[in-house]
Amino acid sequence: MPRTREFLSSGERSLLSKPEELQKMSPQKRGTLFRDVRLKAVCMIEALTFLSKHLPEKQLAKILTPENEALQLLVNQVLEAGQDPRLRTERHYRLARLFAEKSLRMLEDRIPYGRDNDYLSDTMLKDLVRTRELIRLVVRDSEPKKK
Repeated sequence: MPRTREFLSSGERSLLSKPEELQKMSPQKRGTLFRDVRLKAVCMIEALTFLSKHLPEKQLAKILTPENEALQLLVNQVLEAGQDPRLRTERHYRLARLFAEKSLRMLEDRIPYGRDNDYLSDTMLKDLVRTRELIRLVVRDSEPKKK
């Protein structure tokens, strides 16, 4: 069995999964918990980024796949898929735009180019560009932070 390092302690997991327990904490302790968890989350994201850049494709194909249930759950939680749209924030929509734009840019590589496919490739490229433009209309660039 491989050794893994838990990013979140069992105590942190327990507190975060029980809102009533969080409410019992003093504001100072709750603030410290949230700060620690945010720092750990940034470290987790940096570790995943490092691995996605440096692991061989053969290893990545065992981790970062659409079949990976944990990855599916992460994407669903990040985008709040299936949740009441009234509860979504601008952050959710900006993240969805980021995912969509990166995906559309990558999908352009799959457009079949060549003499026999001119009409098809032109149509597909125009549709991808139009889709990107529509996404930008629906989800504007982020507003500068207010001071």
